[in-house]
Amino acid sequence: SFIALNAPMMQQVWEAVLPVLDRHCETGGSLAVGGMDFAQLRAKIPGLLAAIGEASARIDRTIRLLRDFAQPSAATQKVGVQLNDLVSAALRLCQDSIQKAACQLRVQRQRPLPLVYGDPHRLEQAVLNLVANACQALTAPGKAITLSTALDPSGRTVELRVQDEGEGIAPENLER
Repeated sequence: SFIALNAPMMQQVWEAVLPVLDRHCETGGSLAVGGMDFAQLRAKIPGLLAAIGEASARIDRTIRLLRDFAQPSAATQKVGVQLNDLVSAALRLCQDSIQKAACQLRVQRQRPLPLVYGDPHRLEQAVLNLVANACQALTAPGKAITLSTALDPSGRTVELRVQDEGEGIAPENLER
């Protein structure tokens, strides 16, 4: 709640001080904040503020999912969602993990796909978890993660595949 309430205020503060900082730098003033010059800061802050808002919303959804799991109800939302849209949203949310893994990301979306019915937040969380696991499985930079969506040949099942070039599970741990 603290993050969700204060993130918009930080955005407003940034938007309010930005013109002042721009004028200062335009008149020849130099400015360094947090080890970055102003040009770097100016480019980076909007993305950081947006990421904080998205992360806060994701935390809120996760908390709600945990509550629903602890006390299941009939109100679980089941609506038609487009799998390709879920994949896009999940990739935006875990972009930092992908960059930290220094991997190649390949995304292959089959279009059009029929709608998948379920709770969109839970489905998005499942895609996020699969991508995060794939990132953690990579042992060296330059390895790839491939996400693909498809309609199976029978036309009855929508598929999501997440493949990574990690080493896999050691044979002695497969049973666990």
